[in-house]
Amino acid sequence: MKTILTWVVLQALWTTSMFAQGALTVNVTGFETDKGHCKIWLFNSADGFPSDDKKALRCVEVPIEELTSLFVFDRLPAGNYALGVVHDENGNHRLDYNLFRIPREAYGISNDARGGVSGPPTFEQAILRVPPTGLTVTVNVR
Repeated sequence: MKTILTWVVLQALWTTSMFAQGALTVNVTGFETDKGHCKIWLFNSADGFPSDDKKALRCVEVPIEELTSLFVFDRLPAGNYALGVVHDENGNHRLDYNLFRIPREAYGISNDARGGVSGPPTFEQAILRVPPTGLTVTVNVR
């Protein structure tokens, strides 16, 4: 009987920790205007990062109020994630570029990661480690 009870308790603890879910609260700042929307892409892998909404785990559009946006990704399993954010001023639901593939709209990446001559930042540079208890981050667009 004691062995069965121990097994049940251990099984319950293992299952709870395996499926622990928290929230990732994203506060976006740095907007110069409230015009348009804030688009946030949440990725759990490098595939498509930082702005391919077809490959993002989740993608949301959030209103901009008083030059900030706030969104909570709830029921998120603990793990590694990265964020891509864009100020979609013209409402076309994507990040616009100029002729030289330089973004024309303000954008931000988790960990304030920035790309360079070789292109956008990597997923590894932008990783957020979200624990089961959740995490709050600020992403600045510029």
